[in-house]
Amino acid sequence: MEERKPILHELYVFSEWKPEPEYLQKPDNILPENLSALWRWLKFFGPKKSLLDSVSAFKENQQKWHIALGDEGKVIAVLTDNILEIRTKRSEYATIAARTTVNRDAYPQWRKVVWSPDCSFVAVAYGNGVVSFFDLTASNLFNIPIDCNRPGGLECTDNTHAVADIIFMPLRVKDNKWNWEVLIVTYDGALRAFLVSATEGCSLQHTFRFAGGVAAVAHSAAHDTLYVAGVPRGSCKDPSSPLYAGLTAWRILSDDPYYKLSVVSDSLEAQMASDSLHLYIPFVSSKNLAFIVQMVISPDGSHLLCVHCTGEVSVWRLPLLKLQNRWPLAIQPQHDVDNPLETEEKREGMYHPADVDWWSNEDIIISRFNGAVSVCSSSDLAPLLQAQWLRGSARVASHSGAALVALECERSTHQPRAPRSQSTELVKQDADSEDTMYELTKEMVKSILYAITDIETFQPKPKKITVVSRIYRLLGIKSTTPEELFARKIESGNYEEALALADSFHLDSDLVYQQQWRKNPVSTDAIQKYLSKVSKKIWAVHQCVDRLPETLPAARELLQFGLELTNQEILHASDIPSAFSSTSMVQSKVSKKIWAVHQCVDRLPETLPAARELLQFGLELTNQEILHGNTTLLFSH
Repeated sequence: MEERKPILHELYVFSEWKPEPEYLQKPDNILPENLSALWRWLKFFGPKKSLLDSVSAFKENQQKWHIALGDEGKVIAVLTDNILEIRTKRSEYATIAARTTVNRDAYPQWRKVVWSPDCSFVAVAYGNGVVSFFDLTASNLFNIPIDCNRPGGLECTDNTHAVADIIFMPLRVKDNKWNWEVLIVTYDGALRAFLVSATEGCSLQHTFRFAGGVAAVAHSAAHDTLYVAGVPRGSCKDPSSPLYAGLTAWRILSDDPYYKLSVVSDSLEAQMASDSLHLYIPFVSSKNLAFIVQMVISPDGSHLLCVHCTGEVSVWRLPLLKLQNRWPLAIQPQHDVDNPLETEEKREGMYHPADVDWWSNEDIIISRFNGAVSVCSSSDLAPLLQAQWLRGSARVASHSGAALVALECERSTHQPRAPRSQSTELVKQDADSEDTMYELTKEMVKSILYAITDIETFQPKPKKITVVSRIYRLLGIKSTTPEELFARKIESGNYEEALALADSFHLDSDLVYQQQWRKNPVSTDAIQKYLSKVSKKIWAVHQCVDRLPETLPAARELLQFGLELTNQEILHASDIPSAFSSTSMVQSKVSKKIWAVHQCVDRLPETLPAARELLQFGLELTNQEILHGNTTLLFSH
């Protein structure tokens, strides 16, 4: 197998946002507000690694903003804290084509943004499970509420019904009234299928449920199949089996039951038959299962890329769900390199993949929680594009033309100038610090005693305030040729990198020195550093005439260099006459060039125009063949 060449790339900054600083306040009440939060608060009594715990740990370490590319990168949707922006590639994503205000979300990392294939819809799922549909003008077309059956009519405000994915599918039965069929799959395993139209709104078509919950789901249009990541089968001991990873394939049917579990091999069917009575019991099943938390299908639909909660990356061949490669975190190349832009202390999971996508049908993009973004081969995970260091855990999205878009978040913490109230305490942020069980119990008892006795001794600790400032940047990384990158480096003034490229790819380094010569005033330093290093002798000689220095000393230096460049033998000759007239008419008739050339250097006129004439004459005198050898004369008297 031949060695793959590294990818040459360019980094662009499309846009930048500086939202208002956020005041983070640690709640002083110990008791949770609802039953789902109570379960999370008591999670130390349950398993360490359940499906929802794994998804929660993965989501909560990601940044709050989201991006989604549509129509192979022609449009991009950027979901900020409370604004949905639509930008186009025509303006290099620098200007806003449309925007609208959305509600702030208590669970911003759990939101989802998806374009329809024809970009007629952009769907936004909020943390509580509500899905809103917008058009290209960012107009809200309709909303799909959550399917919540809580007793007593209680409103769902938590992320219990958060959406795992939104899938746009062609209509199973042709109908001019509707544009698309949309599948909304939630983490609790519920699937709802809607028919949607920009004019008719939406209509519920059917519902379905995946037992055990859903951590991730992907739709393959090529195979008309849903690939679902759920709870791994604890009884399966074969790491190459999809059941070991919790992967199942579901064929899409036109009629009830609409989805059928697809058994792609006899061995898999035997495993499922022997495992049919097995139930996932948190206290009995393994606590260290490698749940899949993200899945992406390759552009040609032949492979499935998976990210596991343990930091593992796996690639499966479709439609057979056959394991092609699997890389635990410890053997992933360059996974534990520290980000030079960040000074944070090491924390659990900081080297895990935060987001993935396909760069091409053979190569994948990996963004890690430590800010590293790299392009790797799907065969051996060898880096083809060395890690680009971004701020925070960047979200990435690929589009056609071997390019990607990344959203980075630069985060800083500081104290406000003055406390907001006497009941607040300003502290520096410590994201990794958590109260111990003893402190939680102590604060709970104090809260109860204070509520009963109203004695100040039992008053809980003051609320802690942390001020967090964020800067978001939309970046682009695009592959390029050595010639294109070389020209870009010269244009942007990165001359050292341009010279390195010229040396590596045998490009013309004269272009670098010529650009530096043009950008700097004529001086001895500029002549030595730039003009003297140009290998094209004719170009350098003409520069000695075309560029008139601003000072007479600089003109003398340039004249000296030009004369030495054209004919060093004449300049260093020793036969010099003893007397000669000073007029230029007499000089032109002198039979001995040596004396005349030295007069061009020694007798510098007092005006710059006269110096230019003398410079012109001296260069023509020393080597007319060089100056007039080209068909185009680059200078005139």
